[in-house]
Amino acid sequence: MEFGEEREEVYNALGKSEHRFEYGLRKAGTLRTCFKNSGTRDAGVRYSASIGHRWDHEKATVKHIDPTYERLNNVEAEVSKLMQEVRYHKTRATRAMHTVKSVNARVLRWSLIEAVVMVCASIYQFYHVQTLFMNRDRRGTMRV
Repeated sequence: MEFGEEREEVYNALGKSEHRFEYGLRKAGTLRTCFKNSGTRDAGVRYSASIGHRWDHEKATVKHIDPTYERLNNVEAEVSKLMQEVRYHKTRATRAMHTVKSVNARVLRWSLIEAVVMVCASIYQFYHVQTLFMNRDRRGTMRV
């Protein structure tokens, strides 16, 4: 949740599973960010904020220079935005890999347990049928 200076709620992502979001403010001021975990486990938060637009209008106006030169003046902002994207995607890939490894470990564990149970059931069936045949004589009647 983001709160403005008058304690008004500016943005709320409660109940959403989005990874990034944008919002605009009506007026400049100080913001307060609150993170609340409603789950039963501890969770980590990686927070990265990009505030405002990085335009340097004092260098020249559009009528004095062409758009290509203006883009060259703002290369630093573009590189910063690109590096922020790279960090975001690396973090997301790391988190996804952790989830994949966790799921794979659980699947392997349950598969092994299932295989052991099936082998034990087969051994039990074999011995049970063997004892049934051992209790019969050659004519097919039960021994007492």
